[in-house]
Amino acid sequence: MSSCVRLRRLGAAVSCPFVGALSDVIGCRLTLIIGAIIGCLSFVLASQATNIYVLFLTYGVMGGIGLGLIYLPSLMLVIFYFEKKRAMATGIAVCGSGFGTFLCAPFAAWLQDSYGWRGAHLIIGGLVLNCCVGDRGSSYALQPIIEETNYLTVTSQSQLKDVVLEVQKPNDDEEDGATARFMTSSLKIY
Repeated sequence: MSSCVRLRRLGAAVSCPFVGALSDVIGCRLTLIIGAIIGCLSFVLASQATNIYVLFLTYGVMGGIGLGLIYLPSLMLVIFYFEKKRAMATGIAVCGSGFGTFLCAPFAAWLQDSYGWRGAHLIIGGLVLNCCVGDRGSSYALQPIIEETNYLTVTSQSQLKDVVLEVQKPNDDEEDGATARFMTSSLKIY
């Protein structure tokens, strides 16, 4: 069983560069949901394993990829949300991950004693699936980042026939920064 755990950690580590690229393309939230589904499937399929090789593939490889798809976007979102105390927030998030792993071992042992290893895998698969549904701590609770629009001012003239776009860029030398004005008649506002 320890080989399966090592294989799961290897799968998570190898998938991280691909997970980062996927998060950039489709977003952290959707990546986290895909990871929760893959992680849940890996635990459910592992509960039905008939030999050790199926367990290696489902719990080890598939579980590692699924949990890697959950962990990295969650950490990326912490980095995106905090600007001033980013190092402290990242440290707390990583510490929370380690603390959760510390608590998971006795919980998994209790599940295995109470429900057997197959039942424990099914329950843990259901818990992993909670990453994409539910309330706090789930991917739907992760709100999109709304950037402040301090440097963008859109002024409408004559009901959007002519739009003046004023962009103010901060400058290190000047307090106000530089202001550029653009005149356009084809500005799409979403």
